[in-house]
Formats: sequence, C-alpha cells, structure tokens
Amino acid sequence: HVLRQIEPMIHTQVHTFNGQNIANTLWAYATMQCKPSPSTLRLFWLIIGEQSSYLFQAPQSISNILWAIAKLDAKPWDSQTPWKQGEEEETASLSMPEDVDEEDYVYFMGAMDALQQAASSKIRELKPQEAANIISAFATLAYWPKFGILDGVEQHIFSNVNYLNMQDIDGVLWAFGALRHEPVYNTTYALERRYISHLQASPSVKAI
Repeated sequence: HVLRQIEPMIHTQVHTFNGQNIANTLWAYATMQCKPSPSTLRLFWLIIGEQSSYLFQAPQSISNILWAIAKLDAKPWDSQTPWKQGEEEETASLSMPEDVDEEDYVYFMGAMDALQQAASSKIRELKPQEAANIISAFATLAYWPKFGILDGVEQHIFSNVNYLNMQDIDGVLWAFGALRHEPVYNTTYALERRYISHLQASPSVKAI
C-alpha cells in the first residue's frame, strides 16, 4: 500500500508535525482503509503524549486527532464494551485487556491521556461541533473519557446549543447513550427543542 511505502518518510518527519498534520495523516490512513504499522502508531502516540502543549495550540486539532483515531479504530484492543473510570476519575484506570501488547497499550494510553487533558483544558475554546465530535469519537472507540470531559462538553453544548445542526445533535445524543452518560434535564430539553426547530424549518416538513 502506498501509505506503507511512505512510512519511513513519516518516521523521519513526524517530529516536525503539528496537531493538524497528525490528524490529516491519520485521517488519510482511515480514508484509504490502511492501518499504520505498529511502529508508526507507537511513534504517533509518543509524539502526542510528549508534545501535547505544542500540538494542541489550535483547539481544533484535538477533536480532529480524536476523530481520526476513532475512524481508524486505532485502539490496541478489540473489545467494544465501554468501560467506566470509577468514582475517582483521575485515579481510576482501565485494566490492560488480555488481547493487547503491553508496549502498544502504554503508548496509546499516554496519547489518550494527553488528548483528554488538552480537551478538558480547552473545552470553552472549542466550537460546539468540535466538542460534539470529541465525545462522538470517544463513543466510537468505546473509550470512557476522564478529567470531567463528559460534564464539560455537556455544559459547553448546553450554552451553545443554537449552533448545533441536526447531525451534531444526533451524534451528541448517541454518544451520551453509548457512554452511559445521563445529561441533566435542561440539556436534554435544550437539545430536543433545537432538534424540533430544525425539523420545523425543514422544507419537507413545511410541505406537509
């Protein structure tokens, strides 16, 4: 595969990548249905884990990388069952699944922790669609986020619900359900009202 052929070049250049460069590269793999080699994935995870402050200066790159990881299904284990962090989010952890290489697991979890910390600290800077994409990515990966991300995204979405389209709302409600997150009544009501307003504005509904 052509992407496999250029992996040596990726290995030499990845240290110069910014967050969007990483997202675009992972997205290219996903679009072409070609998973990077284990060594290439480890390199991406290492860069994300070690250079998060540089990579995520543009908040958009956080959601783009997470969504690319989700589309690529790049987690190093096969289980699709969402796992909950437990009562103490910051100290709880996922026990390493039996079907995963320990080194792959450590690198991946380091990258995910960096992405989650960046998302948690920059939620207010994200566009509502980007916040929606973040939790949709976690749900697609069957990965329960830490650092209060679900509550933070919910609050951000509630404050900016009028900027969401129908697809965004579908994704948010699906992600909340998949991650077993029960939003507060006000958020659910606001999403429902926004969805209804889109339906009422639809030409097909007006024609009925």
